[in-house]
Amino acid sequence: MAKKRITKKRSARKTTATRKTVSAKRKRIVGTTPRVAVTPSSSKKRSQGAAIAGLLLNVLVLPGVGTIVGGDTRKGILQLVLFLVGIPLILVVVGLFLMFGVWIWALVTSIQQIQETQ
Repeated sequence: MAKKRITKKRSARKTTATRKTVSAKRKRIVGTTPRVAVTPSSSKKRSQGAAIAGLLLNVLVLPGVGTIVGGDTRKGILQLVLFLVGIPLILVVVGLFLMFGVWIWALVTSIQQIQETQ
C-alpha cells in the first residue's frame, strides 16, 4: 500500500506540472500580438509613368528591376533572383528556359501594372 500512495503522489505532481506548462503555453499564445493584415501591392496607387518605366526596364535591363520600380517589390525580387540564377544554369541548358520564362513573367507583370494605372 505504501508503494501505491507514493506513485499516486508522483503522478499528482506530474499532472500539476503538466497543467502549469500547458497553461503557460496558452498564456503565450493568447498574449501574442495579432498579425497585421498585409495589403496586396495591387491596391497601392501607381503612376502610369512609373509603370511604363518599369516595362522598359524589364525589357532592356533586367527582368525584375522594372517590376520593383513599378511597385511590386516581392515579385520583382523573385524575378531578379530567378533570372540571375538562370545565368550560370545556361551551361546545363535549363537556364535558357528559366531566363526566358522569367523574362515573359516580368513582361506580363509590367503590362498588368500599366493596366492597373488606367
